[in-house]
Amino acid sequence: KNAVVFCVADGHGSTKLREGVAAGGYECAPIACHVAVAVHGIYDPLHVFRQCHLAIREKLVIPGSFWEDNVQLIRTQRRKEGETLTHGCTLSILKIHPGRQSTFSFVGDSLGVWVTSDGTIVPLGRAHGTKNSDEVNRMRVAGVKVSDGYFQFNAGRSTMRAAVSRSLGHFGIASMLVEPE
Repeated sequence: KNAVVFCVADGHGSTKLREGVAAGGYECAPIACHVAVAVHGIYDPLHVFRQCHLAIREKLVIPGSFWEDNVQLIRTQRRKEGETLTHGCTLSILKIHPGRQSTFSFVGDSLGVWVTSDGTIVPLGRAHGTKNSDEVNRMRVAGVKVSDGYFQFNAGRSTMRAAVSRSLGHFGIASMLVEPE
């Protein structure tokens, strides 16, 4: 009760499904923020991020068609022959709880900083990308390659590329975590 919630979601990529209807990362971002604020009474960040991820899947179902029919379009966008870039969104949530410890959690590369009273800037975590050795090692163990600043993995007959190793909206990709650190 009385918690203040700040959210930053950064969608990456969208695919035109039909005239006037697009789905993907840019459409994921407002859904994620809406759900994060709606469930502000829940103090378990993992639960909040999972709820956001599931809401994205539910909200991006296109009326008159099934999710499975659109998942490939929603998840990927043609970049060059045989290679696609995945869609999704990063999410950072700051919850300020009066009388309790405040929390900051994130997936992706939308980071937060703490500015001390003397003006010192303190990063609140490390981006979940190719410059984070822990994430690179985790992804390599899962069979994902790292090249040119992207994680590259196979999805069916396509090679997928993503700049982050944790994100919302990447359905069916086991190595792409929705869990915050």
